[in-house]
Amino acid sequence: MKKAIFITILAAVMLLTMGSCSETETETSKEQTAAPVSPTETPEETETTLMDVIPSTLPDVTFDGASFNFLKWSDGGAWDLTEFAAEEYTGELLNDAVFERNMLIEEKYQVAITSENHSQPIDNVKHLVAGGDTTYQVVTDWPSRMANAIAFNALYDINSMPNLDLEAVWWDHNARTAYTIKGKMYFTTGDILLFDKQRVFCMIFNSTLADMLQLDNLYDTVREGKWTADLFNRYCELAASDLNGNGLLGDIDDCYGLIGGSYSAMPYLLFGLDNSYSKPNDDGELEFALASEHTINSIELIGKTIFDKNLSIQLEDIVAAKSINDREFFQERRGLFNYTVTHVLRLMDMDDAYGVIPQPKFDESQPKYITCGGGDFSAALGIPSNLDETQAEMTGILLEAMSALSHETTYPAFIEGILMTKKAPDKESSEMLHLIYSNIHYDLFDIFKVGQVDQMLQTCLSTLKGENVMHIFEANAKKIEKAYSKLMESIG
Repeated sequence: MKKAIFITILAAVMLLTMGSCSETETETSKEQTAAPVSPTETPEETETTLMDVIPSTLPDVTFDGASFNFLKWSDGGAWDLTEFAAEEYTGELLNDAVFERNMLIEEKYQVAITSENHSQPIDNVKHLVAGGDTTYQVVTDWPSRMANAIAFNALYDINSMPNLDLEAVWWDHNARTAYTIKGKMYFTTGDILLFDKQRVFCMIFNSTLADMLQLDNLYDTVREGKWTADLFNRYCELAASDLNGNGLLGDIDDCYGLIGGSYSAMPYLLFGLDNSYSKPNDDGELEFALASEHTINSIELIGKTIFDKNLSIQLEDIVAAKSINDREFFQERRGLFNYTVTHVLRLMDMDDAYGVIPQPKFDESQPKYITCGGGDFSAALGIPSNLDETQAEMTGILLEAMSALSHETTYPAFIEGILMTKKAPDKESSEMLHLIYSNIHYDLFDIFKVGQVDQMLQTCLSTLKGENVMHIFEANAKKIEKAYSKLMESIG
């Protein structure tokens, strides 16, 4: 009976997901798409069960009731979500997907899966590792905190973890590239980890207002690769209006083109235009990348909106004037776009129709839409370094099996669950979330706070409004490169 309930839930998730995928999205996220069915195969020949999703290359073993324990970051607030363990069926889509996935793993491998929340999980693991305690097999925390733990030898090199196929579709290949240092990777992410997905940036748009402005269909614009910074600026200018009738724009009672989630979000909008803190050189080492013509052109381009108080307003200014947040301001039809993290979709409750699209590209020649994963208030997954050979073997098997199942169950349930708000966005938003999550960019300079480069860029955008930034980038380049060299020397 339990499995019958879940099969119905999973079928609903898969139908919603498949129904929303366009040809463009499928091509963009092909690395996260299962291999096509051979023309010679029939549906009957290829019909599988969830258990068949578990890779056949994994050893067929059991673990005699052993515990498989996750320790994950949580502040106990609205950000928290069920991703590793669930106690029972509740009727909530993600919870039930987690429960069924775990039940399959527990039955097949004879283990008990648990998950415990902690405000400082990696600090706790550092102490446990030092004391030889192997209570937890997997830990998740902010990527920046995980990075700090490397110096304490608290984390296992995931690249050497037995039974993990890090080339598989359920592991994030961008994260593996960005997080690998000297051939070692101490933390990563993939479909089993969901908290980080709700902390990437997107554009929520008011489709009722877009219709009133007679804008082109934004979803078609995205699919055609035409969602660019130029178009974003133009639409923001069209949307800004004098609602209080005083003949001026930019009052708290007016309508804006862009409502920003925070001044601290500005760098991530810049990264969507194919910029980054660092890039690899010919020797494979990273070098400071902001002091470039493309970065300056990108700042000038998005600055036409984000530095114009008549066209955009940020969370901090909204709170100071009205004591409400950017989401609540957006729900009052005070802006065409709300630049924010996808988690906000879980909280939306508005009368107007709305949807979600990725960050704009620099121009149409940019190959892909880029989403950015941050170092703070996000999540990465690591494995305590003091596991013995037997424990490492078990952890690799269970983590790989759970990740494979997550790709088919909890990951799509998470996307559909985000959209099941009191007044949900339109069905195309599911397609857009798949597109957003298909190309997340990670930057080691951000994760490790190399030379405090994140604070430097924040100052250049939010305080200096893009003025004289090339001079600042060039003046700090040697300091940042020196900090990177020092970081490399500290990692064995």
